Amino acid sequence: MQENFSPAAVTVELLNRAGQETIGKTIAVDEPTIRNAFDPDVLVRTRVTVGSVSPAEVDRMLEVARTNLADRGAWLTAERARLAERPAS
Repeated sequence: MQENFSPAAVTVELLNRAGQETIGKTIAVDEPTIRNAFDPDVLVRTRVTVGSVSPAEVDRMLEVARTNLADRGAWLTAERARLAERPAS
């Protein structure tokens, strides 16, 4: 198949034709699976590994970043205070 298709145009029939032409078999997939494969909301919700784009993982990473920022801010404040107390050389 040398045709260009938008994601919205992909159908079971199209995939089966492509499967027959390339591997000699039809592809066992239904329309909802095809639609989900091209749905950005489904993609975001189903990527649930560490570092993924799922909302829960993004929230977790933001909390880690906020904690790290607060820790480093506290260290910086303490270091500035320590250096301010040192006599000038």
